[in-house]
Amino acid sequence: MLELKNLNKIYQMKKRHVHAVKNVNLTFERGEFVSILGLSGSGKTTLVSMLGGMEEPSYGDMIIDGIDTKDFSKSQWTDYRKNTIGFVFQDFNLIDHLSAIDNVKLALSLSGKSEEEKEKRAEELLNQVGMLAYKDKFPKRLSGGQQQRVAIARALANNPEIILADEPTGALDPDTADQILTLLQDLAKDNHLVIMVTHDKYLANDYSSRIVKIDNGEVVSDYKIEERKKVELPAIKMDKSKLEIAAAFKISKNNLKIRKRSSYFAFYSLIPAMILVVILGNFIFNLISYKNDIAPIYNNIINSDKVHYLTNLTDKEFEWDLKNILISISKKRQDEEKVRDLEQKLFQPFSIDVLNEIRSIEGVVAVFEPNYYDVTIEGEHFILVGLLPEAYKAYQYDFDFNYYPKDHEEGLILSTEAARVLLGKYNNHPEQLEGEHVDLVIDTFNSLPIHLNTKLEGKNVFNTQIIKVFDPKAKTTLMANYYKGYIYASYGYINEIRNSFTVDDISLITYKELKTDHETRYIPVGTDNLSDLLAPLRTKTMLQDDMAMFTFKTYSAEVPSSNFMTKYKIISDRVLNDEQLNKLKRYGHYESSQYSDYAIYSAKETYDYIETLLKYSSIVVGIIVALPSILVALILYISIILRTKEIGVLKSIGAKSKDIVSIFTFESGVLAVSAGIVAIILSFPLLNYVRERIENLYHLTYYLGSNPLDNNYYAIGFSLLAIVGVITMLGILPGIKASRLHPRVLLRKA
Repeated sequence: MLELKNLNKIYQMKKRHVHAVKNVNLTFERGEFVSILGLSGSGKTTLVSMLGGMEEPSYGDMIIDGIDTKDFSKSQWTDYRKNTIGFVFQDFNLIDHLSAIDNVKLALSLSGKSEEEKEKRAEELLNQVGMLAYKDKFPKRLSGGQQQRVAIARALANNPEIILADEPTGALDPDTADQILTLLQDLAKDNHLVIMVTHDKYLANDYSSRIVKIDNGEVVSDYKIEERKKVELPAIKMDKSKLEIAAAFKISKNNLKIRKRSSYFAFYSLIPAMILVVILGNFIFNLISYKNDIAPIYNNIINSDKVHYLTNLTDKEFEWDLKNILISISKKRQDEEKVRDLEQKLFQPFSIDVLNEIRSIEGVVAVFEPNYYDVTIEGEHFILVGLLPEAYKAYQYDFDFNYYPKDHEEGLILSTEAARVLLGKYNNHPEQLEGEHVDLVIDTFNSLPIHLNTKLEGKNVFNTQIIKVFDPKAKTTLMANYYKGYIYASYGYINEIRNSFTVDDISLITYKELKTDHETRYIPVGTDNLSDLLAPLRTKTMLQDDMAMFTFKTYSAEVPSSNFMTKYKIISDRVLNDEQLNKLKRYGHYESSQYSDYAIYSAKETYDYIETLLKYSSIVVGIIVALPSILVALILYISIILRTKEIGVLKSIGAKSKDIVSIFTFESGVLAVSAGIVAIILSFPLLNYVRERIENLYHLTYYLGSNPLDNNYYAIGFSLLAIVGVITMLGILPGIKASRLHPRVLLRKA
């Protein structure tokens, strides 16, 4: 059954080698009760540790049922201990916080039996050793002999072939020792191989069937007192070992109860940290939503080096010409030619030939005319945006590519926010507008009002269909306002609308109707007021007032204006050099952005501010998570010292390293989850209080349209789960440390 060939064990000490076991050659069979005799330090305990798989030989062979263990992995040695070996120790090594029956069931928890099967088997074993009446007693309430009987019951839990008893009677009185040895003798007669380490030759002679004497690591004698009865038995089992989750959880929970002070200290330390993480996590997620929300518009303003803009009039020139026209009209010195000239410059400033010349500049791949219309649908104002051709959709930053139309697809595309303007603020099914026909009224083209005659003739009204409704998932009021005001159309369809107008259909001035007895006259009275046509749709925020990208300022002498709607978009396939840029500048005013310098500054400042807040908030969260997590890990590290016996026993009965790790992970998890439950209960009232205080101090909703501390339940849940997960996973570190400790060393320290 068990054969040792030239078995040796050498320990490497600091300055010398210790040859603990030397050239041992022995064979053991089932049914034997073998006593290994020797003085302290003779090597007998080391030999038994190798037999039990607690120590690996330095060299030599240990053969079990014909299987050489020389190439056994750690996992195979663990399975061997669980299936083949039952340990009985001098100090009993029962786990103090488990009852007698739970100590036995712990070994059964590695076997995969059901709870009912474990209970039944444990009771049978305790009955076998005469301890059934004491099954609910804890070790400290039992005498030494009773504890040893429970230890033997535990050793028999998985019906092992080999019982290894290391000085099993060393801590017992003579009468109790006699009872324990009789029990071991009966196990040998029941065809177990019982190997007992002892230094008492009288006990060995009285109970053993064979005595092996060791001195200085060598076998000096091996003689049989009686022959064993030959019995054919099946080969040794090598089932996989795995500690059940329920057993690991119970051990973890009991350990936390035992170390109440450190457990409560960790628990109460975690709660404020978790509350802060929940609040800051909520804040960070809202900031990320703001950042993701504003990103499409930000990207449109802070363009890449491959997007350029060209206009024949700068913002200042545009404003100056408008001012002069306004003065002329107010003094009744209408200069129709001057007005006409400006209308022509804005309607089609570059001829086809000039556009072709621009396209021929090296590096330029496309030039797109501006296509923006102020429109009315059912009395509601929108800005209609002509999308770029599908091949260039990557440069249409504020549009969901999943809904991008074909180049000549006819009809309008609305966001859900714009659709709700038509259907009602609280309509939950804005997609119902798809397929509906509406009258699209064109009010202005690229900032130029439609001429009165054109309006009277109805040439500016188009019956069209809403072909798509997409959800931009705007997180903030700020961006919801933006999408409320914009609707879209394909490149081909927008050009059809454009081509239906000539310069005669647009004007820079509005007219006053003057009726007489003989005729109706229309008198020009000034520039059309384009001061935020979308105002009725919006919940105004301070940021909208400040940033030109969210507002349309009055074209007049008093208010600075931006002619971003009149700029041609030029796309290059590379970063243009100075020579190529200079060629562009010959045709008009070149800019790297469609928007004014102030809009660029405002957008960048807002975006950078959000990123800075995100950066430092994340650092603070990292610190808050790290401190209590390290505290929990340290407490568990310290507990290793207090739990050497428990860990050693678990490893001796076949628990694998991952089972030890799972126990420590459960402990950190129990602490983290229990603290998390309390933290989430306290977080909501505290979060609401902080939000109200900040709102009263800084009026964030006024500036942003929402408060970054508004409850984001996804963020709160994720933040809490994240810190619970981190703290739970940190239990792995002390668990790994504990799992690497040698079981023999652990039990010796215990």
